[in-house]
Amino acid sequence: MKYVQNSLLNALILSLVLSVVFSACKKDPVLDPRISDLKVCDAAPTDEVLCASHKGTFAPEDDAFYASAKFIDISKDTDVTFSLLGKDSDGNWEMIADLTFKPSQQGTFEDETSFDLSTNFTKNATAMWTVTDYKVETKIELTDGPTASKEFDVQ
Repeated sequence: MKYVQNSLLNALILSLVLSVVFSACKKDPVLDPRISDLKVCDAAPTDEVLCASHKGTFAPEDDAFYASAKFIDISKDTDVTFSLLGKDSDGNWEMIADLTFKPSQQGTFEDETSFDLSTNFTKNATAMWTVTDYKVETKIELTDGPTASKEFDVQ
């Protein structure tokens, strides 16, 4: 009888230890952050968040550049950055503006790990865009977070 009680106690302790070990090993799903479908367009997306197509050439008098992309496998509280760069007279990329925000600041989403996001870069109403090459870069603000870029020009 004593042997049965010890066996039951040992089995109970073993099952408790195993349940602790297995629950400690349980990991959150591994996310593979990435950016896709980066586009620049000349009009705010209407029914959708994403630009319908990429526009490669703008006019100096255009009011704004709109940029959109899909950010996949990130949380709604992960920072993403859209940056606008232009080439200077020596052909070097110069930062013009950058905007960092979280998907949660853009609204609510059905999917909690993939987000269609957009933003715009505007100029002063009396100013003109400099005739040069430009690019929009996007980055997921994580260690070794992915980036994407799309070039266009103003003529």
